[in-house]
Amino acid sequence: MKKLIIASVFAAVLLSGCSKGPLDTTFDLTNLQTLTDSSSKIHDELPEQESEIVQWAINTLNIGTVESIEKFKEQYGADITYRKIVKLAVDNRKQAVFDEYERL
Repeated sequence: MKKLIIASVFAAVLLSGCSKGPLDTTFDLTNLQTLTDSSSKIHDELPEQESEIVQWAINTLNIGTVESIEKFKEQYGADITYRKIVKLAVDNRKQAVFDEYERL
């Protein structure tokens, strides 16, 4: 629980940055292979801590289960970036975290 809150807070701070870097680079959405290649290249440029957050976001959203580039674009948009993926994951988990916090 504590790790989830810390990850959410750090992700919010990370998202507040205004510089254009690897987190803001859009992926090549020509097909699933170019998506994989371009996202891997961008991911390799991330610092370790940002890389861990991005991996958490990818796992949270189950992005690896998308079966076609069309479905990927439909779910995440044609201008998706790692920063947007992290924001989507945080938004996705926010209510669950608040509910668990209240329960505890």
